[in-house]
Amino acid sequence: MRPDLTVPHELWDRPAMRRALTERDIGTVFRLVRQYTGASQSRLGAATGLAQSDIGAIERGVRAVTSAGVLGRVTAGLGIRPASPPRPHPRLQPAQVEPHAPSPQVPRPPLGWARHPARRTRRTM
Repeated sequence: MRPDLTVPHELWDRPAMRRALTERDIGTVFRLVRQYTGASQSRLGAATGLAQSDIGAIERGVRAVTSAGVLGRVTAGLGIRPASPPRPHPRLQPAQVEPHAPSPQVPRPPLGWARHPARRTRRTM
């Protein structure tokens, strides 16, 4: 069971926190949460399911949170709720594909002819 960590609601609306959340800068999120709650790295780690050494490394920028599972534990442990429906990361959005005209039908060679253009000789059976 994880100990509860109460984060003031007004912290999530501060410009520095909004910027950190938008940029997915979890190190800054950890620093701001610790600054405004007075929590230690150990308490923050217990709330998020991470080791104290991981919290310190993330805060210093030595490690980054890239796993969806770890990001989920951090958001659940800190009580982060989306203000609006989540948007996919810009690098993960599918490429926009323009509709194109159907390709013209290319006539097939008659049966018995080799498909390789350099071998346009009739096969013998």
